[in-house]
Amino acid sequence: MHEQELVFDWDAANVGHIAKHDVTPKEAEEVVLGEPLDVELQIEEGSGEEERLLQLGESAKGRILQLLTTWRG
Repeated sequence: MHEQELVFDWDAANVGHIAKHDVTPKEAEEVVLGEPLDVELQIEEGSGEEERLLQLGESAKGRILQLLTTWRG
């Protein structure tokens, strides 16, 4: 069985936003890769109906983070 590798795509705006909350991209990725709880699916109006997933999970530091992710491709 061939598994696809999950690739994270960070832009400067997103990195800057999470930095305001003392979170690094690496820590946010740990949460996504650690089987977070999917809390809510949102549809972003005006963005071509882009789906965004609100997730809650724990980082390797033991911090509980709430993330809003968009899955592409």
